[in-house]
Amino acid sequence: MVKVLRWVCRKCNKKWLYPIEKCIYCNEKLEKEIGLKTKVIGVSKVNVPSSYHPIVPYYVLILEDEHGNRMPKKSMREWKIGDEYKWQPSDDDSAVSIVKIKYDVYEAVKEALELINFKLDNNAKILIKPEIIAKAYPYMAFNTNPKVIDAILKILIEKGVKAENIIVAERCQFDPMEEALPRSEIDGVCNKYKVKFVDLAKSQYEKKKEGNFEFEIAKDVLGRDLVINVPVLKTHLLLGIAGALENMTRIVSEKCYKEMSSKKPEEIAQAIALLNKSLKYITIGDGTIGMQGNGPAQYGEPAFLNMILASKDPVALDSVFKEIALLRNVPCLEVAEKMGVGTADIREIAVVGEELGACQRELKPAIGSRLIKF
Repeated sequence: MVKVLRWVCRKCNKKWLYPIEKCIYCNEKLEKEIGLKTKVIGVSKVNVPSSYHPIVPYYVLILEDEHGNRMPKKSMREWKIGDEYKWQPSDDDSAVSIVKIKYDVYEAVKEALELINFKLDNNAKILIKPEIIAKAYPYMAFNTNPKVIDAILKILIEKGVKAENIIVAERCQFDPMEEALPRSEIDGVCNKYKVKFVDLAKSQYEKKKEGNFEFEIAKDVLGRDLVINVPVLKTHLLLGIAGALENMTRIVSEKCYKEMSSKKPEEIAQAIALLNKSLKYITIGDGTIGMQGNGPAQYGEPAFLNMILASKDPVALDSVFKEIALLRNVPCLEVAEKMGVGTADIREIAVVGEELGACQRELKPAIGSRLIKF
């Protein structure tokens, strides 16, 4: 399925493409109208590349849903007028969903999870692991967008999960959490849903050996039935990209993190792979803004990706992001695949939702001297 969204005033019979609460003509509360059955009513072929659409030829489709609402859609393959346009979910454990955001982050997150057939035990104890690395506002793309955390919490609670069974937890890398959390605006979302926030820097840690490495992992993470990893999709000065794998490095103690970071480049990649191999989680990649250039912090710049990715396989999700960004040097993904963490070969990954080729555009790579090269 692919969703077509409109906000409708039933009294005036007027519609909006974007969410507003009340009709500007009669002050009536608007309803969200979701179209689920779409067909192709128009096709244009484009042969001229641009910075946001570098791969040609591609096709711009006009889709119409069962309510008569229309929207454009980019595709890399040719369609005929009258064809049904729909997305199929995948049961593959390495499947990665891509959903473009059409003004509504909640619907994008929900659809991304549906496309990977995410199943939930509503009695599960759940930990949400956002990215909060510095005291930075949401628009700076350092930290997970609070709208994504809001969407996840809303989905969980709608599915019957009790707020007391959910925690949001992170360890801030560059600043005290007391300063970073309010600036991230994630504290306000936690308060809205009456969900506890846990600073993992103050957590108790449990030693866990994997391969040649011994990790000190926060007990708050190990004691949960489900972990939802919510990284910002970024380029990274050391690793090439920061996504699912990198975001989980802050569940270890600061001492352990520094020990990992001080090792040789190939050992850092191995340590990250082994840490992630010892964990089980799903990932919702926050591409609402994203980052390019010399990320993951003040030397990067917003990328404006406007998408959500989701997968049960962290290596697959990071590999799809690498392909979306047309990045080349990300050897840590190959290391993780060789160590059995997940699938890095894009040919072996089922991409559902948006077409991979239709989302690709070149992001500025990280070009720092510390970038891992094997």
